[in-house]
Amino acid sequence: MKKPYEAFQLQDGVVLKNAVVMAPMTTWAGSSDGQLTATELAYYRERVKDVGMVISATAHVVENGRGFSGQFYAGDDHCLPQLKELAITLKSGGARAILQLFHAGRSTSTELNEDIVGASAIPETFAYHTNPRALTEGEIQTLIDEFARASRRAMEAGFDGIELHGANGYLLQQFLSPATNQRDDQWGGSLENRMRFPLAVVDAVIDVVKQSGREDFVIGYRLTPEEVPQMEPGLTLEDADVFVEQLAQRNISYLHLSLQQFDQSSRRNPQQTEPVAHRILKIVEGRLPVIGVGMVKSGDDLNHAFELGYDLVAVGRALVTEPRWLSLVQQGLPVRSTMKATDSLERTVPQVMIDNIRINFPATIE
Repeated sequence: MKKPYEAFQLQDGVVLKNAVVMAPMTTWAGSSDGQLTATELAYYRERVKDVGMVISATAHVVENGRGFSGQFYAGDDHCLPQLKELAITLKSGGARAILQLFHAGRSTSTELNEDIVGASAIPETFAYHTNPRALTEGEIQTLIDEFARASRRAMEAGFDGIELHGANGYLLQQFLSPATNQRDDQWGGSLENRMRFPLAVVDAVIDVVKQSGREDFVIGYRLTPEEVPQMEPGLTLEDADVFVEQLAQRNISYLHLSLQQFDQSSRRNPQQTEPVAHRILKIVEGRLPVIGVGMVKSGDDLNHAFELGYDLVAVGRALVTEPRWLSLVQQGLPVRSTMKATDSLERTVPQVMIDNIRINFPATIE
């Protein structure tokens, strides 16, 4: 079994002081014009002291890619000063700093974006109730370039890497899923075509990193391997098998699975009782590290996740509740559990979103 508290080396030679990651969590703590705030930086500063790597809240790479109020922006060079400040903050405890990048696609609101786009013009009826228009060929090509530009910006700002957010129903996943991609051009239809956009984004980021000469710059990809049964025809584990194989053949640093629970089995097929982690790890075959996440709240959970075979384990809720969670767990000390979850849409500052649940920070951070 891999040990959570020992140093871990990624494929590109980057060394993490341990194998525990702070999960990316949306905070709603930024300003209305995409600026970071002192509150958000203070939140990170308290939570980066023990873990080996920190993945930031997600940043949108173009204006109409915004998914949340209070979300910070990474889509032009005017953002560089705040990105530099964030990178310094994330690395202040000795962790590696990763900037997560995304486009929300149809998973946004009309209050945030007047021009809502998606892989196809298929309404979102689960949470956001939007009616996107389909991206044009030219817009798709521009978006590929914008992800690459934002990655270059992350390098200039001092981050150790970026993570492409291809999970949780956002734009990269919207292209991959047959439920949200019903295009009849090269970007849709067959699985090969549906993979084309997210893989083009990955390849563009790889190219910009190569051009920079930063061989040690981390490139991660976050993936939801399976959509819920209500999404029909939705993304299946069989689809994910093929996509993961494509990622494993590329020069990326890690794969980050987005799961509700780190040891869950198939949600679409109850007869498949094997943990999703086992299935993905068999495909990867050690070619890149796999990060597990989802309901890791105790030292036993952490050990169980590593026993399943994950190379790295991301922790979210527990670090919101207790900034020194990892240190306490390592020492065998009790960990407080005072976090209150609410599905209220009323904004309280600051908050965190994990798995679409808004969670208040501890009062000491407010």
